[in-house]
Amino acid sequence: MSEPLEYPKPKIALIDCHNLGYMAAHTTGDMRYGKIPTGVTYGFLNQLFRFVKENGPHEFVFCWDSRHSLRREFYPDYKRRERKDDDGIDYDVVFWQFDELRTNVLPAMGWMGRGYLREGYEADDLIAWIANSNGRQKVIVSSDNDLYQLLSPVTHIYQPRKNRFYMESDFKNEYSIRPGQWPEVKAIAGCTSDNVKGIKGVGEKNAIKWIQGGLKQDSKAAQSIRDGQAVIERNRGLVTLPYGEGWGGFELSDHKLDRGRFYEVFRRYGFDQFIRRLGELMAAFGLR
Repeated sequence: MSEPLEYPKPKIALIDCHNLGYMAAHTTGDMRYGKIPTGVTYGFLNQLFRFVKENGPHEFVFCWDSRHSLRREFYPDYKRRERKDDDGIDYDVVFWQFDELRTNVLPAMGWMGRGYLREGYEADDLIAWIANSNGRQKVIVSSDNDLYQLLSPVTHIYQPRKNRFYMESDFKNEYSIRPGQWPEVKAIAGCTSDNVKGIKGVGEKNAIKWIQGGLKQDSKAAQSIRDGQAVIERNRGLVTLPYGEGWGGFELSDHKLDRGRFYEVFRRYGFDQFIRRLGELMAAFGLR
């Protein structure tokens, strides 16, 4: 895998907000300031801060999942899975903090016009729209491998769980196919994390062999793929990014820190350490 020090610094960082938020929920999710839950917000900001401290200032764009899913209208089982009662997470509290991050905390840091949410769509769709409509260097901050299909010479992925960058060359070395073929792998083999069922008995390895033309035509897997074209066609629409037609061009809005709002919001959450480090934060995030 490519090391962070070898990474050419891009101008735009596309943040998969729910991905980072759920990571924070599993690490610092129990934190509170008085009666106010703050753990998800605190963990989210800490992950951003670690990223810029190690990799320099970026132009941040924050992409959010919609509660309503157009994919689920098409495929009712999409991402429909039972939450574990023993995971210790109050998802209502998590979602409340997501809303606070999007509407109060991040705007207070100067990113008023940098948050994107589209009714019916996921952060992955918004990330794909921006990645495909802008030729500048970009890094996607997410641990979601659905986004591998967006890898290119100008679009890379930073995986916060592993604290590493993942490049187009890394993907090709690992899978021996092009990133643009990744949705076809998911369409054939399915996607466990999204509860998209693929061809029974066919996993990623055989799906890749099929795409490469190396799967024996008289094998059971090959016959299952031939017989399962209706399932594959259905899945292509679910796993290919973005879902639907997209939304035209993307313009990067300006950003400027509102000190008064910053102090008001961060004091409300008891984030004294962030307030004390405001100068360091501004330098790290490239805020004015």
